[in-house]
Parts: sequence; structure tokens; C-alpha cells
Amino acid sequence: MFGNNLSLQQAAQGAEATFRRFPLTLLSALIGTAVCYQLVELADSGGEAHQYWWKLLWFAWLGLILFFDLEIITERYGLDPKKSGIVFLTGLAALIGYYFLLPAVLAERQYIQLFLFSLSLHLLASVAAYLNPRTENGFWQFNEKLFIRFLTATLYTSVLYLGLCIAILAITKLFQVNLGDKVYVWLFLFLAGVFHPWFFLAGVPRNLQALEPEITYPKGLKVFTQFVLLPLVSVYLLILYGYLLKIIFLWNWPRGWVSSLVLSFSVVGIFSLLLIYPLRNTEGNTWIRTYARWFYRALFPLLLLFALAIWRRVSDYGITEERYFVILLAAWLLIVAVYFLLSRSKNIKFIPLTLCLLAFFSAFGPWGAFSVSERSQTNRLKYYFQKNAMLSGGKLRPAPKKVTLEDAREISSILEYLDEKHDLQSIRPWFNPKIDSIYAQYYPDRRYEHSQVDDLIRALQLERSLYYFPEDSTTVVSQAENSPPVPILKEFKFYGSEYAPVRTSGFDYLVSLRFYANGDNRQAFNLGTHRLEISSQPDPNEITPRLQFKWNQQDSSSLDLRPILRNLLKENATQPADQLLTAEANIGKVRLSLYFKTTKGILRDNKPELSELEFRVLVELPEGSISELRHNQ
Repeated sequence: MFGNNLSLQQAAQGAEATFRRFPLTLLSALIGTAVCYQLVELADSGGEAHQYWWKLLWFAWLGLILFFDLEIITERYGLDPKKSGIVFLTGLAALIGYYFLLPAVLAERQYIQLFLFSLSLHLLASVAAYLNPRTENGFWQFNEKLFIRFLTATLYTSVLYLGLCIAILAITKLFQVNLGDKVYVWLFLFLAGVFHPWFFLAGVPRNLQALEPEITYPKGLKVFTQFVLLPLVSVYLLILYGYLLKIIFLWNWPRGWVSSLVLSFSVVGIFSLLLIYPLRNTEGNTWIRTYARWFYRALFPLLLLFALAIWRRVSDYGITEERYFVILLAAWLLIVAVYFLLSRSKNIKFIPLTLCLLAFFSAFGPWGAFSVSERSQTNRLKYYFQKNAMLSGGKLRPAPKKVTLEDAREISSILEYLDEKHDLQSIRPWFNPKIDSIYAQYYPDRRYEHSQVDDLIRALQLERSLYYFPEDSTTVVSQAENSPPVPILKEFKFYGSEYAPVRTSGFDYLVSLRFYANGDNRQAFNLGTHRLEISSQPDPNEITPRLQFKWNQQDSSSLDLRPILRNLLKENATQPADQLLTAEANIGKVRLSLYFKTTKGILRDNKPELSELEFRVLVELPEGSISELRHNQ
């Protein structure tokens, strides 16, 4: 860019020229970096980052990509300063308007939407300057240069960051200067947020029209594509077709994860063909056209396999955002395959352009991922409510007849989804009293963790369906309207206060443990010259395991957890929660005091089964042990 003899003055002039060419793009990068600095400071000081900081960060990220797109468009089509100003003001107004349309608190839905807009803007950058169908080679050359420049910028940034980190570490060690750990974070944010985009933009081609007749092709790219990517595509193809033959001969439904494999094969294959596209007509490379034809033909059976796997999931569980995007990608792959087989032009710009439009329009509207998923799950919920005579006159009522465990599980699962993803908006009119008033009926004992759906389930007199259900179970979880629900399975979770002070007077050690039902629940601690071993061994005659303690491989004792759980599960416990979560044990002359931070499990026929246990143990050594320990040290 600056010639072979680059000086500091030329570098400064080049940086200034880049800023004049991409002012709003670089200002967006600077704003985003400043916001990241603020978030780091808030995290370091223990403060809570207000949502507007995250919104501003996304605003800067979208602005960086949008203004880059607009700068490329105005340059490519030679717009005069007045028209360029209108274009940039329109983009800025759209960006500001979207910022204020976002809710005060960003949910998962908004993050997915922001990602989709970001993806569509990235794809627009690749094709916006070459909308003319006859500029296919210029389109490829432009994107090849952006791709190489991005990799170069990433390499320079990584090496620079690593080198400066070592320099900072050297200063810290040699001169005893404490710069703090945050200096590494600040350095990373500056290099990634300012240096990287600035360096990248400095290498963006200026004369875009001059790229059309260019025929250069990096030899390394050809070697990488021909001997790495395409063999990988062939391996994927053999695996998938082998699996397809297995399904045909054994007549088994395809497994769900085959969708990911088909997507991987398709994306890598299309990307490989894009990378070697300019060589298709050169001498000795005509095989590329043959390979491309057979690649797209090979997609059709795999897409059928893909469709069967997705159809099975959708028919059983309806559409969610994840399944929506999988279906959308499958449809896009089918369209791309048909286009490159039947179209005469076979223009590669069709790939980013169609994907850009799909990403943009799937982010909003009644056809978008969120609306389609919400309608699908609402219709499923309506089916189960009507099946159990719980929806009458557009209003919900408690189940007048028995509800099977399978239906209760589906109702609970769908309500969880609609609450988490869509705030139950689509079913609010069904509730009487209104959902908001039902939300207010929280459990008086706040030691139970539950979502708003728990209150809705209680209002409908359904027992909460959770995780530990046998597939063939038909146990009744709801009785008649005037009868109390019969609890068969119920999850319980108790949490001790994270910041509760623990009295340590008289104790010598504090150890922390976490046990899982299916884990290796055995931990040993070396306490000076002594060894303490704690394990959770299941009793063949009891559901709830006991805690086993062993001291110096000699003395041992155990702690029965059932009384603790019974006290916790009493709805009207008179003791404070922190007292209920404590226990005492002795191993000979060694005294142990336990404090349970997390206690999780289920009640099966009113018998507790533990799934997770996290606790602290205070250890008081026998008299003489401490003096012996100090002497040995």
C-alpha cells in the first residue's frame, strides 16, 4: 500500500488517509472500543453494567459494518458528496432508530436478531459493489483481497499483542513495576478494536472497477483448496453416503446430528468451489466444472436425508428458532443446488446475495424465526390444552380429568419455552385471572428456585414436569379439579447464601467439595501430615447416599443426609435456612462442621434422590496436631 520503503511518516500519512476514507467506520470502532473499556472498568470495580452499554456496543458493531458497506457503495458507483451525505445520513438515522427500538433489557431474541443483521451486512459488503451480473471476476478478486487482508491483519495483531505482552511482563519482572493485570486487557481491546480494523481498512482496494480484468490467483490458495478442503469434502461425502445406505438397508430413521454433518459438508464444499472458481476455465483445471456439477447433484440425496431428520423432530416437537434456521439453511442449499445445475449463468454472486436476504428477512416479521416458532409452539400447547379439556371459551381452567405424565411433560416444556423466549405473549389472553396476577403468587419459601411457569402450573393444578421421567410412564400427575394434585416426581433445589459469614473460630481448615449423582464422588485432602478423605457411597438399601469420612486411612464415620433433606423439604420450617443447611460430624477426635451451598434432587414417591451436592467442610484437628504440624513445617 505504501510501497517497499515504508517509513513512519508514510505510515502516519496512510493511517490519516484511511481515516479520511472510512471516518464513520473507524469512529464506530473507536466507540465500540471505548464501551469495552467501560465494561472492563465496571467489572473490575464490582459494578453492574447497565444495559445501555451493551446496546451501545452492538450499535458500534453494526455501525462499523454498515458504514463500511456504504463507503464501498458510494465509491463504486461514483456518488457525488451531496448524494453520499444523504446515503450516510440515512444509514445513521436507521441505526439510531433501531437503537431506540430495542428494549431496555436485551433478551436472547434481540441478540439473535442483532447477529442476523450483522451477518446480512457482512454478506452485503461482499456483493454490494458488484451488482452488475457481468462483474463476476471483479467480485471474486475483491473478496479474495478482503479475505487475505483480514488474515494478514489478524496475524499482525496477534504477533503485536504477543510481543507487547512479553515486553510488559519483562518490565514487570525486571523493574519491579506493578502494571496490573488489566493492562493486558486494555492492550487487547486497543489492538483488536482499533489497530485491527484500521490496518484492515488500509488495504481495501480503492479502484474497484480495475479489479474486473485482473486474473491473478494466489498459488497457496489453490494448493490449500485442492489438497486440503476438497479432500475433506470427499471424506464427508463418503461418510454421508455410507450412512444413507445404512438407513436404506436397515430402514432406521436418521439421527438428528446428521443435519450438522450435512450442513458442514455443504458449506465446506460450496466454500471450496468459490475459492477455486476463477480457475475453472484455465488449462489443466477443467475438472473443476465437472467436480462442481457432481457436487451439486450429490447434494440432493443428502438434502432428502437432512429433510427426514428435521421432519421427524418438527413433527414431534414443533418449530423452534434453532429448527427454523436449520430448515431455512436446508431450503437455501436446495435452491443453490438447483440454480447451479439449471442456470446458464451460474453466477457465484447468487450465493452471498441470497444468503444475505435470508439472514435479513428471517430476523423480523410474521415470516421470521421468532414469529414462526412462537406460532408453532402456541399451536402445540393449544392442542394439549384442548386434548385435556383445559381450554374452554378461549380461557384456561384446571384439568377436569386425569392428565398423563407425557402430556404434563409437554405442557410444562412448551410453557418453559414460551416464557423464556417470548414472555408468554401469545397465550396471555387465555388466562383468567391475568398472567401478571398469577405471577404475583410466588412461593412464600424463597429457598425454592422456580420460574414463573411454576405458578402457572400450580394455577392449573398440574404437577410440574421436569427431567427425571421414564419414557413409558403413564403415571397420573393431575386429578379432578376439586382434588389436590398427587406429587409423583418433583424437583427440589436449595441454595445457601453465597455471602453468608461462616464462623471459623476453633477450626483449622476449610475445604470445598461438589458431588454429582453419576460422578466420581471421592476427594482427598492433605492437611499437613494428616489425610482427610470424603466420599459419597450409595447405600443399596436406601435411595439417598451417605457421606463417608475417613481420617488417615484408619478412623471413619458417616453422615446420614435424610434428616437434613426432610427438614429442608418441610414447607413450614421454623429454623432459618442457614441453620437447616448445616450439619456436624466426628471422626474420632476430629470434628467436622458442614455447610451445604447447593442441594439438588427429586422426590420420587416422597423419597428424596440427590443429584448434586455442593458443600464446605470446616475441620478441627485434635489437640496437639497443630503444634506437631508447626514443628514439622
